Order: sequence, then structure tokens, then C-alpha cells
Amino acid sequence: MKKTAQIERIAESFYEDDDFRNITKHIKNRGFHLFSAICRDKDERTLARSIRYFLDPSESHGLGPKLLRKFLQELVVLKKEKCADSEHSKLHIDSLPLERCLVRREVSLGEFGRADVVIDLPEKLYCLVELKLYSSEGLEQTNRYNEFLQSRVEHNHGIVLRCFLTPDGHPAQSDNFTPMSFEVLKKIFGNAKVLSQVNNDNHFLLDHLVRWIKELCPMEDNLKQICRSVYAKFQKEIDLIMQHAPTPTAFLKEVSSKINELYSKDYQALASLYGLIRNAYTDRIYVDKELTSKTRELLQQHTESDTFELPGSVHELGADALRKIKKSYVSDTVKVLNLRKVLSEVVIDESPSKPFLISIGERAEIVSEAYENRQLTTQQVLMEFEKLSEEYERASNERDQMGLDENAFAVYKVLNDLKKDITPEQARAVNVLFDQFPDYQWDHHHTSELRITLYQILIPIVGAKI
Repeated sequence: MKKTAQIERIAESFYEDDDFRNITKHIKNRGFHLFSAICRDKDERTLARSIRYFLDPSESHGLGPKLLRKFLQELVVLKKEKCADSEHSKLHIDSLPLERCLVRREVSLGEFGRADVVIDLPEKLYCLVELKLYSSEGLEQTNRYNEFLQSRVEHNHGIVLRCFLTPDGHPAQSDNFTPMSFEVLKKIFGNAKVLSQVNNDNHFLLDHLVRWIKELCPMEDNLKQICRSVYAKFQKEIDLIMQHAPTPTAFLKEVSSKINELYSKDYQALASLYGLIRNAYTDRIYVDKELTSKTRELLQQHTESDTFELPGSVHELGADALRKIKKSYVSDTVKVLNLRKVLSEVVIDESPSKPFLISIGERAEIVSEAYENRQLTTQQVLMEFEKLSEEYERASNERDQMGLDENAFAVYKVLNDLKKDITPEQARAVNVLFDQFPDYQWDHHHTSELRITLYQILIPIVGAKI
């Protein structure tokens, strides 16, 4: 009873505090968006696919090249602010016939990497977009892309607009990339005139995409200060609440139980079948043109998605999971789908702290595309996925043997690609630098300072090849 009364007094204190009310108002204004239900917050690929879809004039959204033209116009304005002698202008972009432009995603640049979005424009003009959510730029990533563009495209008289798209609009490692923030993206995609012209099904999707982009925009400085102020005033109370907060599992079980009392069995069966097939075979963005408003309401109110699993599903990657898949009695096709799913989830969840997983993820996607295009048999794909899974397992065991934490091991793997005699002690010494700049992932000033310090430490270790 004493704790209950204490919690009630804390709640009253919160509601009487002006700063806490401002935070509550901000959260309410964010609202729900579809993408929070169908993908992870850090799902860079889904965001890239969604952006590509609406920029592509040939897609079924009904907008033609309107968003593409607006995007390019904003990009050349930003480029002109950065470089006054830029040869492009809004007027030039406005004069280009963009109706038949090709907008591609995950474009291979050979040994230089893979570009998130590439747009083929008229007059030998191209646009390359590199998107970053929470992950930082890879080692010399935009510099490598720039080297490719200069040697393969601009050397042959092509012209490339380079866009570095991030939540806060911080600069890329390469000065040739023009930074664009999500605030600009929100202005482009959230234009009321554009929303009024899109067809009904895509209006719903575009509206929720804008909400997601708005949520990804960096918190305003004054709101950060308000959050810090609230925590400073109620630190003990907030810590007490967090200590007794329900776990996500318990909360989801309670929600699931309540939903189960309401849903329609026939509708659930149909939704489960649909979800199972889509979940197994594709992760591409899709717009259902026959999904009416009433159907959406029924799906939201009376269905659940926890049954969208294949037989013999595994939820983590490791030796035990591989043995389980190999010994299971399901078909090779289902084994392939299970391995593809768990590999994709591991790469998305763990790659920010384990860069070697990015390479595994890229190879897994190439194998998946070959399988979908019938270039590889089920048995060949199963063998390739097993090899990638075993590579992940070997790397995990290697980290345990070295006694390195995940961050230090990530440093070790990157340096080991450059020089084979790297020691665990050298990896630890480099890893310590990241603690000196704790905000490097979102504060570009910290990022720049960290990069300079890293160069000073790394050049004596691996040489000028970095």
C-alpha cells in the first residue's frame, strides 16, 4: 500500500510539472504509423524501398515524377548552398523530362560497395542517394563511392548528383556528397498538395511514411533540454518506475489475451495464411490496391500476427539452431526460408556493433535474389546459407576465445581485413577511443573528432591504406 501511494504521488507530481506536459504533448503529436507495426525502427532497407517507390515515376502511386522532381530540386538547392558554382539549378531540373527515369535500389558498384538508391536521369545525369538511419558511415564508404563515380561515370562525361540522406543532415566523409536531412525529406513527401493528388491506397501509405520520417527527425534541442530537466527533477522517481515497469513479454501477453476475446476466427485464418506466405517469401514493400478502409479497420481490430511462422522456425543463429534446422523433417524449401529469415534478422539487429555481418548480409541477399530468379536450386541455396551461418558462428567463437567485447571485436575484424597480424590488445586500444566520444553516432562534431583521432592511431598500425 505504501508503494502504491508513493507511485500515485509521483504521478501527481508529473502531471503538475509543465516540462512533463510538454513532453507528453510531443509524444501525442507523433501518433501511430503503419511502419512501426510492420518493421523495426532501424529498418533502413524498408525506408529506402519506400522512398524509392514514391520517387519512381513508373510506379502505381499516381504521382508520376512530381516527388522525384521536388526531391532533385531540393538537392540542387542544398548543393548550391554548399558550392556556389554548382552548374545545376531548380530551373534546369524543372526542364528535364523525368517521366521515364529509372529509379533503382541496392545498386552494385563492384568492389566499391552497393548504393542505396541510384536514379538514371536524362542528359547523362545521375543521382546517387546514400541513406543512413542510426548506423554510421562505413570505412571511407562515400569516398569509395566517389572514386567509383569519378572513374566509371564522370570519366565518361556523365554527371552525378550525390546525396547523403540522414536524420540530422550531417556531412559525409566525401565532400562531393551533398547532405540532406529528414526535415527536408518530410517537407518533400508531406506536402499537402502532393498528398491530395495521390490515389486512395497510396495516400494511406504515403501519409504513414511521412509520419515515420517525422518520428525519425532528430529531437529539437529545446525538447532535449526539457527531457534532461524532467529527469534531473524526478531522477529517483523515474528510476523507481523503471524498476517496477512491466516487461515487454508480459505486456504483449496481456494485449494478446484481450485481442483474442474479440477477433473473428474466419478473418484470423485468412490473415494468418496471407501473413505466412508474405513473411516467408518477400520483404519488399507492397501496396494492396483492394485494401479498403473497412478492411484496414477489421485487420487492426480483430487479427494478430504471432502465428505468421513457418514450421521449424528458429529465432537465433548458432550451432544449436543449425543442428535443429538440419535435423528437422521439413522440406529443404522451408529450411531455406527459415535460414534466410534468421540471417536477415541477425544482420539487422547486430550489424551496428558487428560490421563483419554487413558482408554476410550482402552475400545472403545476393543468394536470395539468385534463388528467386531460379538461378540456383533449393539445395544450392541451402548449402550457401549454411556456410554463411557457420561463418557467423565461427566469428562468435573467435570473439569468445580472444576475450573481446562486441565493440572491440568489431574493431578487430575491420583492422584484420587490412592487416593480418592485428592483436587483441591493439583492437582494445582503438576501442577505448569510442568511449571518449560517446555521442559520435548522432553528433557530427564528435564524429569528426573521432575520425581524426582514429587516423592518428591507426596509420602507425595498418599504414596509409586506411
